[in-house]
Amino acid sequence: MDWSSRTYKGSDSLAIGNIVKGTKTDTNIIFNGYRNFFASENYIIFNRQEGIENNSQFGMFLDNIIAYNSDTGVILGTTSEGNLVLDNKLVCNIPRNIEDRGVENNLINNLDKPCEPCQSPIEVCNHCQRKK
Repeated sequence: MDWSSRTYKGSDSLAIGNIVKGTKTDTNIIFNGYRNFFASENYIIFNRQEGIENNSQFGMFLDNIIAYNSDTGVILGTTSEGNLVLDNKLVCNIPRNIEDRGVENNLINNLDKPCEPCQSPIEVCNHCQRKK
């Protein structure tokens, strides 16, 4: 399944095996008050916003590839609590791959590979000046 932008509208939602590519606004947002969101084996790449913004409680994010997004790959917001982020591959998200602003979230065994200067494709790194 290829979907361009998604805002989840309830607790107990699932996102498995999706491709989220080339969005210009709001890639994946899970709102405060929602619980038990599960995301696994998704490809979240080349988006102009964050890969996943999670503001909910007790979600699980497993085995996702989150790369080359022009905002942070995974943001666990200030209202996020008790989430598990496990075995994800976070590569070259700008300005950082993962940011935990919440409480008691668990970040385990994630590949966190930052960008080299201007490594990200021009579509998401429009502020870089490529040298010819």
